[in-house]
Amino acid sequence: MKEEKTSIEGIPEQTTTIKSNKNYIYIREKWRNSPFYIFCQANIPFISQDFDGLNYYNLLCQLVDFLNKVIHDSQLVIDKTDELVELYNKLQSYVENYFTNLDVQEEINNKLDEMVENGQLENILLNYTLTIKVFNTHQDMINSDTLVNNMKVKTLGYYSINDGGGADYYVTNIKDDTQYQEEKDDLYITLLNNDIYPEMFGCYGDGIHDDTNNFQICLNQQKNIQLNKNKKYYITNDINLPKKTFIEGNRATIYVDYKGNREHIVKNTNWLDDNE
Repeated sequence: MKEEKTSIEGIPEQTTTIKSNKNYIYIREKWRNSPFYIFCQANIPFISQDFDGLNYYNLLCQLVDFLNKVIHDSQLVIDKTDELVELYNKLQSYVENYFTNLDVQEEINNKLDEMVENGQLENILLNYTLTIKVFNTHQDMINSDTLVNNMKVKTLGYYSINDGGGADYYVTNIKDDTQYQEEKDDLYITLLNNDIYPEMFGCYGDGIHDDTNNFQICLNQQKNIQLNKNKKYYITNDINLPKKTFIEGNRATIYVDYKGNREHIVKNTNWLDDNE
């Protein structure tokens, strides 16, 4: 009797037992930890090159080898499945313990505090509520990074508080060519006032600062304009008066430079251009 041990990659060690007598060779093979045996009787002499294909013993070896590999792979899958089930149970236990010990109200309070500190809560609320935000000057409003869609804004002056340039605005993300709007980032700051004064567009009305450009902007945007009482608007260049524009004087004066002299062209009166 002769015993041989062989192995192939991924398959446990193989034990082969060979017995011989006068006319036959008995071959019995067993894969360790495998349910399959090979038992084959072969005639002597055996010359493999006399056959066109594999003999029964070779075929049986191929089959057993394949089946043992399938069993081996199946066992690996079972092992991995057991490992996956164990990990799932650990995760389930963690989740159950987490929510059992979780103080939901404390977590909510902590999150709200965080959102208040970074301004996120205010921005969310402003998207759903119409809130009035007050700025001292027009420039403070323009420089602010707290403006959001659907916000109502009030300024107390243009350059300084109570300089006559205070106004009400509405912040929107929709452009409207029929209204006066100032664009800031992706927002449009829309002037809401019905009574329009040049100071809302940056005029000083002190008789010293040149109000030409800002006065023209005011005329281009509005048809009915009121001058602030007793103000003096200094114009240094030609201005275009749009059709059907009405200017209410309110004891104000508009000065222009004429031949090196400053002369008034409108004083304590109304100015109406009704040309078609």
